[in-house]
Amino acid sequence: MNAFATVLLLVVAVIASGLAAAAGTNEALALGAATVAVLAGALLLFGVVERTRWPPGRPLPPLPADPARVRSSFEAGTRGRPALVELLDNLDRHVGNLNRARTTIEELARLQALDRDEFREYLVARVTDLEGRA
Repeated sequence: MNAFATVLLLVVAVIASGLAAAAGTNEALALGAATVAVLAGALLLFGVVERTRWPPGRPLPPLPADPARVRSSFEAGTRGRPALVELLDNLDRHVGNLNRARTTIEELARLQALDRDEFREYLVARVTDLEGRA
């Protein structure tokens, strides 16, 4: 839904709501105006949901894999691990594994609890797997 349609529906919803409130004892007018207001509001809500949820099959935006970001993630220690894992998840989807879900919060907590050598082994395994599928 474009901006013009959104504004138009908003204006229709506000005017219809005002008309329904001003109808007083005229039940037919109040019911008709309220129906129009609810329908316009529902269409607005549908437009918001359409813009905010990510449709299946649509590629996720790539995470820039610049060397400075990777280096700073390594230098950040355990605080930088989520950025590295997210980068690997995006690379995994980019090489064709579109069904790859994001790493869960629980898995990220487990990875952050690993010592340095174990986490590097995890990274080597993920990168080797990516190279094998690329």
